[in-house]
Amino acid sequence: MAIVKPFKGLIYNQDKIEEIGNVTCPPYDVISKEEQEAYYNLSPYNIIRVELGKVFDDDDEKNNVYTRARNYLETWISEGVLVFDESPYYYLYTQEYHHEGKSYLRPGIVAAVKIEDYEAKTILPHEKTLPKAKEDRLNLLRETHTNVSQIFGFFSDSTRKARLVINEVLRNEKPLFNFTDKDSVLHSLYRIPEELETDIFEALYEAQIFIADGHHRYETALKFRDEMRRKYGEIEDAWYEYVLMTIVPVESNMLILPIHRILNLESNINEKEMVEKLGALFEVIPLPGSEHLKQEITNSKDIGVFGLVTSSNIFLLKVKPESLNLMNPETPRVLRHLDANILNELVFEKIFLIDQTNIEKNIKFTSNFREAIEEPKKYHNKIGFVLRPVPIETIREVSLQGLTMPQKTTYFYPKLWTGLVMRCNLRV
Repeated sequence: MAIVKPFKGLIYNQDKIEEIGNVTCPPYDVISKEEQEAYYNLSPYNIIRVELGKVFDDDDEKNNVYTRARNYLETWISEGVLVFDESPYYYLYTQEYHHEGKSYLRPGIVAAVKIEDYEAKTILPHEKTLPKAKEDRLNLLRETHTNVSQIFGFFSDSTRKARLVINEVLRNEKPLFNFTDKDSVLHSLYRIPEELETDIFEALYEAQIFIADGHHRYETALKFRDEMRRKYGEIEDAWYEYVLMTIVPVESNMLILPIHRILNLESNINEKEMVEKLGALFEVIPLPGSEHLKQEITNSKDIGVFGLVTSSNIFLLKVKPESLNLMNPETPRVLRHLDANILNELVFEKIFLIDQTNIEKNIKFTSNFREAIEEPKKYHNKIGFVLRPVPIETIREVSLQGLTMPQKTTYFYPKLWTGLVMRCNLRV
């Protein structure tokens, strides 16, 4: 069972901040160096300074990206730029957006959620995590004692209690604030009235929460909780026993985008030789253009179908059924049929001899279809692999079996933005 509770949100003071869009930013893992600089320039109070601060050559133990993050928080709180809500609340965070001609409204309940070990099967992952990112998030949490950004979870609202609360809030409450981001997504944050708190607790009490995005942050919270327990013991309502999450009913028609791969090799590609090697494992079908590729992978229901883009050609790859026998026999069926796993085991490992520990060094991940097409066309040492989105049913099946997909397999669009509401245990 999932234990959730309201919390005193740390929010920007609108008496001092006129445009909330100028002080918020996306989560750390999708921000480029250029975007980091742009968010720094938007406002001296932009949360980027805490979420993804700049690293300097003369950083040391007393002055570094993490201590500066804490200093920013403490200073902004003491100056009244950031303020704590007067009472604990659940919040409603909605995102309205358009994608390929379709309109979406994705509502999520923002709550402090009791941290559970994965073995309890109350909160379940679906992707592998990367050690470097976890260490960074852990250092930030140790220093700031703040959940700066939210973990994104989803659950089945089988009783419809959550939906009724959401509808009630949207009908009767005004947002604390809202803004439209650079991708035309409208973000809105509401306080949920106290009289609806029992309904939220009951809606989530029997729920299993599946982590959509924020695996690194959740595993960081687990490790931090265990560190604090060793210091202070297991105290039921201790701050460190909970973590900030936005939990979305799965019935909300969530949009999941694929994450494509761009392989960066040390030398130029011998395309003829590569296609011959791939031909032993896949049907390799030349295509006249990117729109044909998009149509083919969108319409295909077969196992192991993805696009291949080189500097001069576009191909459709379809795995040969017998090639699946070359995959690790211990890989469970649901993962053996997953495009990202087939790509990892049959292409990256067997054709390019890249082992899983070196994936980060050799591969760029992008959810942008155009980038996956255009970048390989400019360089003779790059190859684009265009994937299909993973269905929500597959994500749930993987999670319920206690399995994990390769990292960067799913992209729940849009990202939850950082800085709308935070959960903080600093005493200023």
